[in-house]
Amino acid sequence: MKERNCQKSEELNEEERKESNWCDSLAMKVVRHCFILLLNPQLRLRTLVIFFGFFSSTMVYFGVSLNATNLGTDPYLYVFLGGLLEVPSYLLLWPMMVFVGRRRSLALLFFTCAVCIFSVMAFMLIQLNELVVVVLSLAGKVAITAALQLIWAYTSELYPTKVRSLALGEANFLGKLGSLCSPYINDLLGEVVVWGPSALFGLVSLMSAALALILPETRHSDMQEALKH
Repeated sequence: MKERNCQKSEELNEEERKESNWCDSLAMKVVRHCFILLLNPQLRLRTLVIFFGFFSSTMVYFGVSLNATNLGTDPYLYVFLGGLLEVPSYLLLWPMMVFVGRRRSLALLFFTCAVCIFSVMAFMLIQLNELVVVVLSLAGKVAITAALQLIWAYTSELYPTKVRSLALGEANFLGKLGSLCSPYINDLLGEVVVWGPSALFGLVSLMSAALALILPETRHSDMQEALKH
């Protein structure tokens, strides 16, 4: 009787060990799959740049869109004009991608956004006409809207088919984190220093413009199918 109990106990322990090993193996596969973009030497740098680009573009996009209170203007009119101006930003994007290229277009759009936002900060400090501040802020919104759309298309061309959906999914996740930060930056930092959100958004846009120049150009290039090791 004792031998049977011992045998059953050993069988149960063996099954538990197998199940534990299977779970550990599955967990390692999931972790490795999620970090495959960072583990590959050829994709690591561009992945970090793209991740930061998604985070910064969504953070600045929603930050500029929700910054009417700090600008001292009518929030309803500001949001309406911001939504209306997204149409020319989409129309601007196509000729830039075709004639300028993806990399330079992305860097130029981020840089334009940074210049506009830094100008907003400067004019807020000297308390210039509110209309000028609003126009510059909306001009930055046009630039960052185009950059946000471009980085989606650019990311699809930068990665092989095997990991393209993974790259877009992970980058979009970081983009959502950036959008979550925007309201807190506007509300909390704006209460301390009214031009603080503009300074932060401008700095992040400028960093993204510099990092975008690291990425390879994909215009007139064939899309990769397989991941190179």
